[in-house]
Amino acid sequence: TGGFELLDAYFAADPVPPPPEAFAALTPQAMAEHALKKQDPALDDPFFARCGAVREALESIHGDLRAAALADAADFSRGQVRQAKADGGLLSYDDMLIHLRDALAGPGGAALARGITERFPVAMIDEFQDTDPLQWDIFRRLYIDGPGRSLLLIGDPKQAIYSFRGGDIFTYMAAQRCLGAGARSTLLRNWRSTPAVVRAVNAVFLRRQRDAFVFGETIGFAPSDAADKAHQHLVEADADRPALTLWTLPCVPDKQGEPKVPSKDEATSLAHAAVAQEILRLLAGARRGEVQLVQRDGSGAVSAQRALQPKDIAVLVRTRRDGSALRQALAVRGVAAVSVSRDSVYASDEAAALEPLLAAALSPRERRLASRALASELLGLGYAEIARVAGDELAWAGWVDQLLGLHQAWQRQGFMAMFQRLLWHTGPTGICIAEALAAGGDPERRLTNLLHLGELLQQAARAQAGMDALVHWFRTQRREQQAEQAGDELQLRLESDAGLVQILTLHAAKGLQYPVVLLPDLWNCRITNPNHPLRFHREADGKPCLDIGSDDHAAHLCLAERERLAEDVRLAYVALTRAESAVYVVWGRAGSASHGADAGRAALGWLLHPHQDAAALTAGPPDAFAGLDTLDDDLAALAGQADGSIAVEPLPEPITPARLAAVDDSLLPKARPFAGRIDTSWRITSFSALSRDLHADAAGLGERIDDESAATRPEVEPTDPTTADDDPALRFPAGSDVGTFLHLLLEYLDFTGDIGAQAERLSARFAARFGLDHRHHGADTALLLQRTVQTRLTGDGLRLADLPGTRRLNELAFDLAADRADLGTMNRLLVEHAGQPLPALTSGSFAGMVTGVIDLVLEHAGCFYIADYKSNLLGPSFDDYAPAALAAAMLARRYDLQYLLYTLALHRYLGGRLPGYDYERHLGGVFYLFLRGMRPETGPERGVFFTRPPRALIEALDRQVFPWGNAASAGEAPGTGSPRGRSR
Repeated sequence: TGGFELLDAYFAADPVPPPPEAFAALTPQAMAEHALKKQDPALDDPFFARCGAVREALESIHGDLRAAALADAADFSRGQVRQAKADGGLLSYDDMLIHLRDALAGPGGAALARGITERFPVAMIDEFQDTDPLQWDIFRRLYIDGPGRSLLLIGDPKQAIYSFRGGDIFTYMAAQRCLGAGARSTLLRNWRSTPAVVRAVNAVFLRRQRDAFVFGETIGFAPSDAADKAHQHLVEADADRPALTLWTLPCVPDKQGEPKVPSKDEATSLAHAAVAQEILRLLAGARRGEVQLVQRDGSGAVSAQRALQPKDIAVLVRTRRDGSALRQALAVRGVAAVSVSRDSVYASDEAAALEPLLAAALSPRERRLASRALASELLGLGYAEIARVAGDELAWAGWVDQLLGLHQAWQRQGFMAMFQRLLWHTGPTGICIAEALAAGGDPERRLTNLLHLGELLQQAARAQAGMDALVHWFRTQRREQQAEQAGDELQLRLESDAGLVQILTLHAAKGLQYPVVLLPDLWNCRITNPNHPLRFHREADGKPCLDIGSDDHAAHLCLAERERLAEDVRLAYVALTRAESAVYVVWGRAGSASHGADAGRAALGWLLHPHQDAAALTAGPPDAFAGLDTLDDDLAALAGQADGSIAVEPLPEPITPARLAAVDDSLLPKARPFAGRIDTSWRITSFSALSRDLHADAAGLGERIDDESAATRPEVEPTDPTTADDDPALRFPAGSDVGTFLHLLLEYLDFTGDIGAQAERLSARFAARFGLDHRHHGADTALLLQRTVQTRLTGDGLRLADLPGTRRLNELAFDLAADRADLGTMNRLLVEHAGQPLPALTSGSFAGMVTGVIDLVLEHAGCFYIADYKSNLLGPSFDDYAPAALAAAMLARRYDLQYLLYTLALHRYLGGRLPGYDYERHLGGVFYLFLRGMRPETGPERGVFFTRPPRALIEALDRQVFPWGNAASAGEAPGTGSPRGRSR
């Protein structure tokens, strides 16, 4: 009745709105389908025909609008990506390929091709089955159509399974046709598997030899021969196990108790239980000495044998979700397993959860960061517990104390000391992170990821200048290195090295091999969704296409399904060829096409029940079970063709899970106790780390000592009426991000060029990265930079604007080494240099390095100067940037320590690289440029702090505070490390 009411309202409306869903019931197709009396004359009423026409017109309009919207969205997205790359000066890997292809096709293409092929006359391309049209176009122009001498394309098209990463098997097929059959060689010797496994795999694919891989004209199957060598055979009770065991899925009872084909979920559950049960049975038999891997040569002579181990068994699944379910099924039976993945550890949940904890340990007094760290998944706190800690003064104070402890351990003992404390002593509820992980799901996997991240961070800490730099490095890695397939160092590690059963996806298994392989879900497949855009290749020329709503949608759906089936067959080939000694496969009727899965449309259906011709796939989807009442005849024929290497058996019935007996602890290896001493005094530190505690009380809650937004200034009588309300430099946003933004612009800026134009371009490129709107702040940024480069720094008129790129070195990174840094002597020298009492550095003496980065080293009249940019907002008036105010700010922020470290680093650097170096002649001094206070009309009287530390002080620092080796003279420049500056 609800549908009739909607239709009545629709027909009575004026103007007529879009029809409701119930309108579809009035079309001739719907009426004929649901009519109680067939051929009812009432159905011939023209009203229903008109309704059908309206419905068809509406569907056509909807399809056109959807296609137009998707096309517009794609164009917009591509444009945004292009603009973002242009603004950031970025080139992706694909961009480089596109530029090379376009250059080869351009006016100078022939010369470029000659230049490349003269250097590389022979090209060998491995894994060519995963190529794409762009790469093939480049190599074809260079070596087929161009001057190249030899091109070798190495690949197995039967293993092309990475279309989701851009691999295009049609490009491979086009290259094969281009080269011709005479240019192709095939390897037919299998060095991995036993002769029985090779026969079994051959039998599966020889069921339809001509078109086993669907595109038979270019991807055929050639039977392999086993290598003439000793092979490992899986032996149970003195008899070889079948090379391929094919388990057939049973029917399951419906609600009325009648047998029916199992659904996808039912089939998955049955398959996982059978696989876990078989692994348990094999391992239990191995412990009894009944299941072994026996190595025999071709004559049958035994050369070695051993019990089957868990590490010899691999289970290949389609998705990680399937792997997790199977791992649980094994755990119920007392069988431990590990997950094998090629993903980057930076893409893990543990990496995302570790980042806020590191940020809070870096700045423990910032409530925002401490609150965010509370929500880290590593702590395992629920919403109520987080709210309780955040709202309870004592609980919050305890949490901050834990973060302060982490901060102090990091600063004084290094990253790894802090990381271990984080694991075992951090948790606002009394439960540390390690305990929280142990109590949660998948504890071994999570703890392995966390320890892996700690190791990577410890390695990076050796190269990163201080705690802040290490946290920034970690954020960058998470953002930029979450690759689909990470390098060996970054791939997720096994949770255990105890040689456990391994679970991995079919895609991750490519290139690997195991004695025993179990395949629980080759019966499953994900068929093409007709409601999604269809990816397919044109039959005429093999060009890739995307159908987002064409009139040929039905035909294109068939082509897309044909390509999906072909890749599913290739995936099945990869799965079946991973086994050395034995492979188990689950097969049978299961699933439903209406739910996106149907065994009849899976690869094994195509291979084992070859009743459908490949040509018919362009007219309809694959259907292996069409016209088959039973699968028995086909499976019996398969076993007959395999010469005893294939056993077809019903899937083992589920039984109450038994458990694998635990290994006697007395047999496990024991670690020897460590009785040595580890010297923890060596560390890498920085100005920020050395001076951080000096500001713990004065800075106030949440302020970082390197935050250039701090307003530290003496009380002075204002003489300049200019205030923040009417000057862009004083109203410019404050904060450490703003300081980093301005530093970056000054690094890239050509001081002698058009500052305004450069500022506009660079601001558009970098502003969004720091949360700034370059359109809103662009003019202020340009004015600030123009004033900076035009302001005289000295009485003789030195300006940055007069400094060409050949006389400046940007971002000079240094490592200042010391056998033993004497901070007590450092405190005394700093007080003597300042002429007034100063807070003492509380960090203990240490051995190691002080790292840092000098913003700018410049040369003027034969002297070298240090320049450091500061964007600190010291007050609302330009008088807050007068010499007395700057001198007070320098001491308040302890920049006196910073510029002495910089001067010592440059002193050592020049001493080792400048012939005849003399401190008095060659080291001119230090400029601290407070950007907001600099104006050309006031010159060095506003915003410019200059000092030239006495030679005696620098030499005292060199010999007494940071001695290195034999306290070498200034000309020997000890322990400065390799500079990493960039000149622009």
